[in-house]
Amino acid sequence: MVAQRATGTLGGTPIANLLVYTLDRRLSGTLVLEDPGQQKSAILFQRGVPVKVKLAEPFALLSELAIESGAVDEAHATSSFEASRAEERLHGEALVAEGLIEPGTLADLLVEQIARKIERLCELPPETHFGYYDEQDFLQAYGSPESVVIEPLGVIWRAVRLQAEGATVDATLARLGGRDARLHPRSRVSRFGFTPRERGIVDVLRGKPQSVPSLVQTGILPERELKKVLYALVITRHLDLGSGALPIGIDMPSIAPPAPDAGERARAMAATPQPQPSLPSPPARAAPAATPARSPELLAFRQEIRDRAAKIGSLNYYQILGIAQDAPMNAIQSAFFQLAKQWHPDRLSPELGDLRDLTMRIFSRMSEAHQVLTNEEQRGEYERLMREGGAAPDEQDMVQRVLRAATAFQKAEVLARRGNLAEAEKHAELAVENDPEQAEYTALYADLLSQKPERTQSGNYEDVLKMVNDARRTQPDNLKVRLYRARVLKRSGDADAAHREFRGIVEQDVHNVEAAREVRLHEMRRGGRATDPKKTGDNRRNTVKPAGKGGKNPPAEAGLFGKLFKR
Repeated sequence: MVAQRATGTLGGTPIANLLVYTLDRRLSGTLVLEDPGQQKSAILFQRGVPVKVKLAEPFALLSELAIESGAVDEAHATSSFEASRAEERLHGEALVAEGLIEPGTLADLLVEQIARKIERLCELPPETHFGYYDEQDFLQAYGSPESVVIEPLGVIWRAVRLQAEGATVDATLARLGGRDARLHPRSRVSRFGFTPRERGIVDVLRGKPQSVPSLVQTGILPERELKKVLYALVITRHLDLGSGALPIGIDMPSIAPPAPDAGERARAMAATPQPQPSLPSPPARAAPAATPARSPELLAFRQEIRDRAAKIGSLNYYQILGIAQDAPMNAIQSAFFQLAKQWHPDRLSPELGDLRDLTMRIFSRMSEAHQVLTNEEQRGEYERLMREGGAAPDEQDMVQRVLRAATAFQKAEVLARRGNLAEAEKHAELAVENDPEQAEYTALYADLLSQKPERTQSGNYEDVLKMVNDARRTQPDNLKVRLYRARVLKRSGDADAAHREFRGIVEQDVHNVEAAREVRLHEMRRGGRATDPKKTGDNRRNTVKPAGKGGKNPPAEAGLFGKLFKR
């Protein structure tokens, strides 16, 4: 009987996780996949490394990759392909024999071909069944008799980039708790094939361990992309979580057989290919072990999934995690980790695959609750919302949008101060999209838009001027709004209006260095002496009444969440 070591569906265990599983255990055998249309594909592993991939349909043909890479032109690729078919030998051997490419180039193309095929497998539907057959080579008669040595960590990263879902990534990173992310001393991150920007995150971690929020604030990558990098490092143990286990893939196993001499290799490659291998069906499709109808436990859990999905939107974050509102941080962490053991989508059994979407919705809300309640600032805002009625069940979505907007606005401010205007603009736009009524968000977004080079070239500031003017009318006493407006006015060429706005800011806050500097520069350009605007009265028309105590803060109802409570 054929040895089976693992079975399931891609909905429960995605391709990336299967690659990690085989590499971690150095398995040699064949993974067979059967999609809902009963089309079969397979990956052959040698000591955990994928060395052959057979898809149900032709994909990533060698001739296409050779043309794409520039190794050969289309005419030569086509002629050599036709010749290889006539001579009943592999196309790669024909390309080398005709002197069109070097053997090293062929090896590179075959490595890329395997990676592309695995990426294609990442697109299979979650209902696809798989079965891993230990020590069985079902692809012996497929392709070259020699194995291609591929970098397994690079393939894992390509799969993660394609298919890692937000809820899964967030739940996995939650294992860090409140700790800083720290590279394992034995990590070999160069093997992942990260882009220069992705390597920037690794460089930051090399310099100093950082928390996930701190890494997000660097702006090196968009948040979702950054978290995928960290996720790949976590599941391969290249981030040190204190378990003592070594990272996987840090040493490349020796899997290729000894190279034959040229004549032997030519005879082997020129041999007539054998018929396509017949792949077995993964056992999960042919004989499901237990259906929900036969298992009382599964039946009960199915109903629990449906019930919880129906009411999850009506629960506050404390109710979602099943904890008291005064629960300490460690209790919140513990509650979430216990829930993750049951509700993480990757832990869903194949028999419950049809409820995966509901489970993901549930776990996504659990992850949101955990993320907010383990952040002191966000938890404080959330509890204020609860006290003032803004966290009522029917307002949960609005609350989450407001929290997202606040976080995005803070990131935009930090990035703008660091001079990263492109990323700051993205976060400011996200803040406006999630909470368009906040004048500060709109004014900052307009300020960033006004700095784009194409704006300077066209000289058209009409739309951004409207944005800052509307924001000022909404919150006339908000000094941040006025500062952003003054900047836009100055860039648009209306120096006098900008001067009046800067001067009005200084009258309310003498410590605003930027506004005071702009007032002095304007008066010097006008040929007059710089004066202290607090001691003059020639700007009374533009003086605005201070908003709060001390005249430095906008009124409470104009604050971050004030709009939620207006009735």
